[in-house]
Amino acid sequence: VIGIAAGTFFYQYTQTGPGQETVIMAAEKDILVRRVEQAASRIDAAGPEESDRPSAAAADKAVPAEPLQADPSQVPDSVGHFLTSYGLQSYGQSFQHALDHRDFKDTASRIFDQTGLQLIRLSHLPEPVKETYHVLSTQYPDDRSPQYCLFWKPWLVVIKFYSGFKGEEITDLQILLKKAGFYDGNIDGIVGQIILKSVKDFQRNHNLPITGFPDPETVFLMAHTT
Repeated sequence: VIGIAAGTFFYQYTQTGPGQETVIMAAEKDILVRRVEQAASRIDAAGPEESDRPSAAAADKAVPAEPLQADPSQVPDSVGHFLTSYGLQSYGQSFQHALDHRDFKDTASRIFDQTGLQLIRLSHLPEPVKETYHVLSTQYPDDRSPQYCLFWKPWLVVIKFYSGFKGEEITDLQILLKKAGFYDGNIDGIVGQIILKSVKDFQRNHNLPITGFPDPETVFLMAHTT
């Protein structure tokens, strides 16, 4: 085991069998049937991309954890296998640098802009997610529990979210929250006090930072909540 800086950092890449994506259903609102059906159709059609799913030839067991390489130009096999499963092997060194420095902003943005794959980092991994996605488990010396990384192609990205804002993405968000049991307001595409509270309640219930903003991790878990 190689000690680096504050201590030893372990990576573990987990491959699991294929699962099923959550099917998002539209809320039954007579006055908004057409709008809700359109949003639901987009959601139903947005199944996981082939690159998101584990391949049929994927191994059924986790690759053993291994220590950080002393040479920063070398990418551990576990990280390499993880990136390769998403077709991101060319980002090996930049992703390794992000792991080493716990700073994923630039690398994640570049990958998303160039491939459409969005990095998701979670401290808790629901079983349906484990069964569907390739996952990289990371453990820093001062972490009480592992952190998990995966990629997906989001069909919903929320950029603006403030009281009074109106947009199609807000309608989709309301439908997601309603399906998850966290929203009982109107499906009108408008950010109001109900949905602002609903996002916080969802985050609190799913061990996410309670920011009140539907960030990528929050939207990802909403889309995978049964």
